[in-house]
Amino acid sequence: MTSERFELTASSKYNSDVNLTMGSEGSSRQGGCKVSLPMGFVLLLLAVLIAVGVGLIVFFATDKDIVCDCGGTGTGSLSVADALSGVQEQCEQYALDGQPEICTKCPSAPVETDAPVTTAPRPDKVTDVRLPDTVMPIHYDVELTPMFFASDPKDFTYSGETTLIVECMKPTDRISVHAKDIVIDQSTISVQGVVPNKADPSFLNMEIDEDREFIILVMSGNLRVGQRYRIFLSYSAELKNDLHGLYYSQYSRGNDTVYIVTTQFQPTDARRAFPCFDEPALKATFNITLVRPQHLISISNTLIIDNSTTFEKDGITFVKDVYDITPKMSTYLLAFIVCDFKYLHDYTANDVLYRAWATPETVNQAEYSLDVGVKVLTHFEDFFNISYPLKKQDMIAIPDFAAGAMENWGLITYRETAMLYEPGVSNEANRERIAIVVSHELAHQWFGDLVSPAWWDELWLNEGFATFVEYLGVDFVHPEWNIFEIFAQSEIQRAFYFDGLISSHPLYVPVNHPDEINEIFDAISYAKGASIIRMMRHFLGEETFKKGLTNYLRTLSYGAAVHDDLWHALTKQAQEDGKCNINVKDIMDTWTLQMNYPVVTVTRDFQNRNQIHAKQERYLVDPTAEDPGKYKSDYNYKWTIPLTLTSSSTKKYDLTDKDVYWMEKDKTTTTITLPENSLPGQDGWILANVQQYGYYRVNYQLGNWDALVEQLKTNHSAIPPINRAQIIDDAWNLAKGGFLPISTALRTLEYIDSERDYIPWRAASTQISYVAKMLSLTPAYGPFRNFMKSKLEVPFTAIGMNNTGSSHSEITARRLLVGLSCAYSVDECNRQAQSQFKSWMDNPGENPIDVELKGTIYCRAINKGGWDEWTFALKMYNEINVASEKRLLLSALGCSTQSWILNHLLHLTLVKDSPIRKQDALSVIGGVSGGSIGRPLAWSFFRANYDRLLDDFGTAFFSWTNLIGRISARFNTEFDYQELEQFRNSKADNLGTGERAFKQALEKTRTNIRWMDDNYRPVVEWLARQNFPVAGA
Repeated sequence: MTSERFELTASSKYNSDVNLTMGSEGSSRQGGCKVSLPMGFVLLLLAVLIAVGVGLIVFFATDKDIVCDCGGTGTGSLSVADALSGVQEQCEQYALDGQPEICTKCPSAPVETDAPVTTAPRPDKVTDVRLPDTVMPIHYDVELTPMFFASDPKDFTYSGETTLIVECMKPTDRISVHAKDIVIDQSTISVQGVVPNKADPSFLNMEIDEDREFIILVMSGNLRVGQRYRIFLSYSAELKNDLHGLYYSQYSRGNDTVYIVTTQFQPTDARRAFPCFDEPALKATFNITLVRPQHLISISNTLIIDNSTTFEKDGITFVKDVYDITPKMSTYLLAFIVCDFKYLHDYTANDVLYRAWATPETVNQAEYSLDVGVKVLTHFEDFFNISYPLKKQDMIAIPDFAAGAMENWGLITYRETAMLYEPGVSNEANRERIAIVVSHELAHQWFGDLVSPAWWDELWLNEGFATFVEYLGVDFVHPEWNIFEIFAQSEIQRAFYFDGLISSHPLYVPVNHPDEINEIFDAISYAKGASIIRMMRHFLGEETFKKGLTNYLRTLSYGAAVHDDLWHALTKQAQEDGKCNINVKDIMDTWTLQMNYPVVTVTRDFQNRNQIHAKQERYLVDPTAEDPGKYKSDYNYKWTIPLTLTSSSTKKYDLTDKDVYWMEKDKTTTTITLPENSLPGQDGWILANVQQYGYYRVNYQLGNWDALVEQLKTNHSAIPPINRAQIIDDAWNLAKGGFLPISTALRTLEYIDSERDYIPWRAASTQISYVAKMLSLTPAYGPFRNFMKSKLEVPFTAIGMNNTGSSHSEITARRLLVGLSCAYSVDECNRQAQSQFKSWMDNPGENPIDVELKGTIYCRAINKGGWDEWTFALKMYNEINVASEKRLLLSALGCSTQSWILNHLLHLTLVKDSPIRKQDALSVIGGVSGGSIGRPLAWSFFRANYDRLLDDFGTAFFSWTNLIGRISARFNTEFDYQELEQFRNSKADNLGTGERAFKQALEKTRTNIRWMDDNYRPVVEWLARQNFPVAGA
């Protein structure tokens, strides 16, 4: 599965109800408040006088009789027109008159929505959630009939029948099967031998274990070991739009709403659709039958083999689509869809049918993803040397989809933005994202589908490999993109950000409850997993790595694996290739079984010109953080590290596995002797972790840092872009962790106005953004912004805003630099942004804005504009049917600096019939939180609506945990920390999948506080030396 990188509210009111009971003398009631009649009269008179006084104060202290309902008709439905006119008429003028606080007078629920959801405190989660190993599934026949034709979606339902063939492995009189949120008709349950035998026990009754999400079929006696039994159940359930299990989605066609039925089962939601053995290792074959109205179509993992059966019900003709038997597979990889979509198709070089499905209005936007898919599928067959085992591969763009995509075997589901591309409207970033996601999901057809994890504690085997292999696929289709250059920033640095926390977790992490499983769909499993695999590929060598993977996949095809299976296959191949010094398990266990990562400090004493000393130690962004002790390290936080080196004397960057020096896990310090003339004199530099193949940061003596900075300032091209980015990122994060003075990190920015490459600028922009967030409410922000403006004016003038004839890498760099230039107030950038957006407003039918710069221009125009610009963007968002364009506009809506507008946008995420899709709600809230004005609004909104948000989105992959991190990213005071901690504690029994995210948010806030304490004064002093003094400092 691919993550989706998106990449003033009224506060909650806690009212205390005071119950004053007026008791009479002699009453036997002991409670209440007893007063005499004269005293009651006095109190009543006093209350009246107070009320009159308050009324007079309010009357004379306010200029206007304020009525503000923030839009909405109060009918339970909010149209775009109603919402806009309501806010505009009630709030706009007051806001423009200098009273943006007007909209804080709105109630916390501005319009009626569905009944608010509150979640009662929950008991401790069970951890023994695994099914007994007494019976194993062999085969399923599943028939599902979704009924989604009622006028009100609340009445949507589905029914089903399932026949399971199971084999008894141990004597038992109880059969446990997963089921959740479905109603089993117990009168239909039957259990009998596949080959009937009088000794077979009979079914007695069904028990329900809600905590473990089991149904338990109680038998009259023990099943016989080695015998197979046929279980039949029928059931029904509500069909919801909660984005998991079997759910309904919707899209608009003109003024009509079109409904479809789709699925998302990973990791533990197949049990929401039908009773099953819902664990990844419990594989079986499946015959699926989907019942659908004649005017719609259905799609599943295999091809339809029969659709001749029809019947009439309630005036509708239904068709039964019977699908070919699947290979042996996990339940979480099944997919069922009923819709009115159309498709494009092609065939791979090995004659696999490849279809790309989308709504009829958008299906032509699937041409690019189809082309990428066909090429990548063929390439992976060659790379793994294993044929794709199915007859067809479908891809489908779902209007409402929680993740980026899902690797269902033979039927990959995508968010529309991850699959649809419209030339001339979508940009190069969209094209790159689509290629990456398509490649990622196709990699899963081998890593995850053909060979699945034995349990979810091995999730990283799925996601880490797919994340690494996605780059191989994109590089094959688009070698001109040099896609591996962005790996270090997109994956390694992303993983470092989380893995430097004491609240991180190992790659291999014990998980039990579904909430714990959902939590580890994170940057550690994906990005760190991919990073250590790339490191392993380098120290093994390309051919050893490939052949070892092929052996692993062939040996375990249609089965389940643990990480030791992979280590065994790669070690065996390394030995066969003559690399007998490599024991992959011994090396990689230090990277997978303990969390965090090392800092390698490389030093020289200059007495021996050919020697360097390397010391390893654990990196923590906050070295004072208290380890909760949840995860123990068997290696005392030491690693077996593949170290690579170059210097200003050699400048050799194309290193191979033969150039690796090893630091052992049982040694803190290692002395390495290099070939003659490899090292320079004292005025030269050493560079370790060449091309950043290793998953570690590098520190040096201050003199070496000075030499590297001087190299960047005099001729930065002498060092490759990946390592220029590494120098910047390592320096800043080493400073955060107390390994390096902040002054050294700041110096890495001094050359940046001469940089034109995307990779170093992306690394710099990450650190610049962090500093800007920390300084945003301090006197130093203005001078820092002016410093950045001075550093951006030269590159902005050089590259301009015209992408005509530019390459992919040039477009990518220009997009980033223009975005930074406008954000840091380069005058010409903002002038052009506002002018181009106004031209579009004047002629909505023709958008003159460069497709590659739309995101920046939309955002800056709304940021500098007001209600007219905001409503125009919302109007265009509703009219445009290109998903990537809708996403840019939706993101830009959060760029407003007017609190009442941002408040309205936040409330649109929860109202019924909102123009904002459910899948995008958390991205909108997170986007609002990104600005200094939006931060407190989003934080208040999050707290006021927490229970509703948790119920709706708490199991949404990535989005929920990302939102917690985004909302708290700017917190850097003790007050912020206390507010966050108090809120977290108030919800301690109801954190769901956000438990680790809250821990990380608290740790990051503490780190931000420490950064301000340690670095604010040095930053101010450095700014003064750059001629940008802070007033009063």
